[in-house]
Amino acid sequence: YVCGQAPCVAAALGSEGSFAGRRVLGVLVDDEAAFRAHMPDAGDLDCEAVPSLKDGFAAAAWEAMVAAVCSRHVATIQDMVLSHARRTPDKLALICEDREWTFQQVVSMAYSFVVQLRAEGVGRDGGCLAVQLQQSDRAAIVYIGLYAGRYQFQIIDFTAAGCSYRLEAFPCQAAICESGADLRQPLKTIFVDEMTWDASTPVRDVVFEGDLEDIAFIEYTSGSTGRPKSVVTTQYKIAHWIRWRQFHFPLDDSDRVAYNLFFIWYFHITLCQGGTTIVYPPSLNQDMSALMQYLDKHRVTRCDCLTPGLISALLDVQETLPASLRVMISGGEALLLSTCREWLQRWPHVELLNNYAITEAAADIGFCRIDQEVANMDVLYAPITDGIVAWNNTLRVVDEELVMEGWNIASGYLPPAAPELSEPFTPSLGGRMNRYRTGDRARWIDGKLFLFGRVDFVVKIRGHRVDLTGLEAIVGACDAAKDLAMVAFKDSVWGIVVTEDLETVRAFAKREAPQADLIVWRSWPELPYTKAGKRDRKQIVKLLEEMSQDQAASSESSLPGGAPVGEQEQRVADAWAAVLGRPVGRTEPFQQAGGHSIAAMKLAKLLGVSPAEIFAYPTVVTMANHLAPPVAAP
Repeated sequence: YVCGQAPCVAAALGSEGSFAGRRVLGVLVDDEAAFRAHMPDAGDLDCEAVPSLKDGFAAAAWEAMVAAVCSRHVATIQDMVLSHARRTPDKLALICEDREWTFQQVVSMAYSFVVQLRAEGVGRDGGCLAVQLQQSDRAAIVYIGLYAGRYQFQIIDFTAAGCSYRLEAFPCQAAICESGADLRQPLKTIFVDEMTWDASTPVRDVVFEGDLEDIAFIEYTSGSTGRPKSVVTTQYKIAHWIRWRQFHFPLDDSDRVAYNLFFIWYFHITLCQGGTTIVYPPSLNQDMSALMQYLDKHRVTRCDCLTPGLISALLDVQETLPASLRVMISGGEALLLSTCREWLQRWPHVELLNNYAITEAAADIGFCRIDQEVANMDVLYAPITDGIVAWNNTLRVVDEELVMEGWNIASGYLPPAAPELSEPFTPSLGGRMNRYRTGDRARWIDGKLFLFGRVDFVVKIRGHRVDLTGLEAIVGACDAAKDLAMVAFKDSVWGIVVTEDLETVRAFAKREAPQADLIVWRSWPELPYTKAGKRDRKQIVKLLEEMSQDQAASSESSLPGGAPVGEQEQRVADAWAAVLGRPVGRTEPFQQAGGHSIAAMKLAKLLGVSPAEIFAYPTVVTMANHLAPPVAAP
């Protein structure tokens, strides 16, 4: 490729159309029309305009040129991994707990997985596969194998409602899971923990198939409504996005990057660049101290990523970070600038990045480096980008709504989603330059893009995207619910129900709505409505705030179970009040008091127990007895 201003490039190529005796694949110029005018015989030559070249080879022009070239020359995910296996077969590629695998072993096991699938009669032309696996080294190898075998697969939720809906939406020829899984469907099942994993095949004998237009996987969004929407992600979108990531946040073979959250999108980033992927168990998302010990043990250099809530919990419970850690990435929900300020004060040597990622855009599409200038801005949340936007994509604000357009954007939701749900999409004729109205309220300030809530009723709760109206529709199907409203309050979804039988409503939601554990339930005699006849969510939140204040000021005897009894119960009750911001009754369950996993980590530190014990002993009474079992009477 020859790059520069049009007259200079034309002169450099000359009449031969070559450069220094080399064949030219294409040219990148500031003005295509001017180049064609200088070289009218170069009609077959690939030419792309890079307007920023008008100002010379500045940073913006350099990135635009790299993007133009790299976007044309990318490989599939499996081929990128295989290329590193051929280059450095004995280098550590994948670690999970105490299991370590080299690049040669990873590609060998992925290859053997495909061979076994075909031996079981599971072919790529037989239909979609359903995959239900926890984040692990085995899951990573399975995904690479599925890519290499050119299988189409969808990610299956672990909740009963989510699992059933996905399998009904996309009937599958077989399921891939671990023994003990209950998919509630008469489906051919491959148990990966019962398979033979051959790690001995030489790299030279491993053959991976694949095409950039292959479907990489089908993933779902807004799963907490019970009626999730699915989008297709192609190999090209992921490969092209990895190259963008590599340009701005390069990795080398010494990097060790930890993954767990949003695993299907991220785990291969490091493998595709020759680094080492560290998978940590999902249980560690409930215990920041244990997670940091795990990252320290495996000498992790980058954590990709934690939600802002987990980062806040980390600041609350952790004094030091692993010495090897250089970068922490925040994603999944809005990052408070107050959290950024505390991070920069405590750990200025560890770079903090904020990303903006949604399923409709094939993972993150914007990044912002958090520095002191950003932290000093007078806004609530950190910007989602300071100009770092995925190649061949744009972020614009139209009528206060964030609109994204580009190569990474889906063309719409797949059936059986109702057609009207795809109204935010504007697909292009070629399927490459699509547009999507995100529903996020946004504004550019000093070259940085900030979000200011939603233009609809979708909220982010601890990394989960929740459609409040969709959730109302699901739970509203319960006969025991005469009326209800879902609102976001204190980092939880609060389900306010007019009912005579709240337990029946709660049990119904547990069966039908994935992530029902996000909901704090309350029974009210009636709901407030606006003059227009709509549920008055603002008034509901205001009433919840007033009730919370009233509880904080009320006597302990009026709380569920009454006042604490004895020194141990008082200690536990004081810790609960410090974390939840109000007194809690002796018999009030932790989650129904507004507690959640992040609050559990803070409470666990105060009481000197593990976060798991908070949920195992969820009331003041049971926790006090656990800490100091009552002595039997003589």
